[in-house]
Amino acid sequence: MQLPPHALTPADVDAVRFIRPREISTSSDFQFRQTSIYDWHVRDLARLVREMGELDPILLWQETDAEGQETGRLVLLDGNHRLNAYATARGTDAVIPATIIKGTPQQAATRAGKANSRVSIALNNQERTNGAWRTVCLPGKRASIPEIARSWGVAARTVGNMRKRLSVMREAGSEPTGDWSRDRVDELPDREEQSEMTDEARNALIVDAGEKLRQAMGKLTLQDETIAAEALNYAFGPVRLRSMTDYLFAERDEFADEHEDLRTPDTDDAF
Repeated sequence: MQLPPHALTPADVDAVRFIRPREISTSSDFQFRQTSIYDWHVRDLARLVREMGELDPILLWQETDAEGQETGRLVLLDGNHRLNAYATARGTDAVIPATIIKGTPQQAATRAGKANSRVSIALNNQERTNGAWRTVCLPGKRASIPEIARSWGVAARTVGNMRKRLSVMREAGSEPTGDWSRDRVDELPDREEQSEMTDEARNALIVDAGEKLRQAMGKLTLQDETIAAEALNYAFGPVRLRSMTDYLFAERDEFADEHEDLRTPDTDDAF
């Protein structure tokens, strides 16, 4: 059976290329969200880019005009947040993976609708880590360490440590709770015996510790933020430091007044 002109084919759908953001155009015909960009989601995805490398390819359409002739434009169908995340993590000149499809505008709109119907808000670091831990704990044939790491956006070394920890827990007859922060150690401090701290006492402790930390760090944060970051990592260790930064930044309200400046791709239209 002969396909009609410009019909989608499997080869068209699966054509993945690496594209520079400036090569990508936007069209109001394919912008379906009432709120175009959630900054907090871009930050989560940018963190995944830095940690894991590549995200799922964005979806582009090889645009055709009313007569079916290609215009030369690649129009964004799905992936605004991923596009901004790459720009935030790598700058606007870095190439990013994209699936490029061909077809009529209606076919392109259909693909865009299907892609945008998926729930794609990223999990925070703790949720991803617990997801990997629970996957490791599931019975049956084991998935490979790289597969689990890629699926949940955690380091392969972390998944390897989870497998070792599960073996130790099974030998001891312990049942995993599914919370990696609890299950990764044998004992947790007995919090029930500690008297509840008042808000006033808590704030006083925060101010006192903050002032001491500021004095200890001196002008490092102004001279070289990387040195300050490495000093904090040395003092607290990567696990505790990640936990603290997640507490402060991972679940910021999407309607907060203050947002970080995000670099956006250098295109004719803002994403």
